[in-house]
Amino acid sequence: MLHQGSIWPLVHMSLMGNVRHRTSQPDRTDQFLCFPEAQEYNVIEGQDLSVQCPYNTHRYKQVKKAWCRSTVQNECDVLVNTDHGFFGYQNSAQKGRARIHDDTQKGIVTITMEKLKVDDAGVYWCARYEPPRLYRIIEVKLAVTKSEYLLVEKMWGLGFLFFKNISFPAKHF
Repeated sequence: MLHQGSIWPLVHMSLMGNVRHRTSQPDRTDQFLCFPEAQEYNVIEGQDLSVQCPYNTHRYKQVKKAWCRSTVQNECDVLVNTDHGFFGYQNSAQKGRARIHDDTQKGIVTITMEKLKVDDAGVYWCARYEPPRLYRIIEVKLAVTKSEYLLVEKMWGLGFLFFKNISFPAKHF
């Protein structure tokens, strides 16, 4: 179903146990909520990330939601998603270090990624998930860097002494 020409069909294919989808445009059916389409986060390796994605509760309260990692050519690998189970809508799930919780009363999906690694850097989507289609709610650009500080020595119960990690440029001959 098209809403004002903004929802595009997606291609579904399987890839190593994950679901990969393709889309050309974000879902703009909830524009009146006035939330940003893209968010950027810069975190240090080992930290957790929590992202909140608001959506229209009247339209999408019982629709599955997903957290996926964008790959080449606008494809997106689903990392974790809510689901419909035997007892109705399952609004929470965890897979690996990724967790999703859909607060259907407030219309907010909360995504948590734990113990981030440098390899986790990339582009992610919080999306409505109507298999085999994904409709992006928010795009998240995540940068993960190694800590800039090294713990050197404990000082007489006063705390810790930190030195910034300094790198020197290579000499060119």
